[in-house]
Amino acid sequence: MILSIYYLLIIFTVCPSGYKAENNTCVRCPFGYSGFNCDDSSLLALVVVACVLGGILLIVILAVLIYICVTRCNKKSSSNFSTARTLLRSSRPRGPLRASPVFHVSI
Repeated sequence: MILSIYYLLIIFTVCPSGYKAENNTCVRCPFGYSGFNCDDSSLLALVVVACVLGGILLIVILAVLIYICVTRCNKKSSSNFSTARTLLRSSRPRGPLRASPVFHVSI
C-alpha cells in the first residue's frame, strides 16, 4: 500500500485588534471600526450619535439665546412706551380747559 501524503502549506497572518490582514500584511482598520478583522463598528455609531446630539444641543442653545434677546428687547421698548406715557400725562394741565384768545390781524 502506497500512502501519499500531500502537505498543503497555508499561511495565516494573525493581526492584533484594530488591524486586519490584507495581502499577508496587517493594515490598520478604517476610522470608526475596531476589533478582530475590523468587524466592530460601535465606535462609528458612537461618533454619529455624538455629532447628532451635539448639533441638537447647539441649536437649543442658540434658540434660548435668541429668545432671551428678543424678550429683553421687547421689555425695553415697552418700558420706553410707559415712560413716554407718564411724561405725557404729567405735562397735561390739571384744571379745566380754557379757550386761548385768538388774535386776528387785519390789514
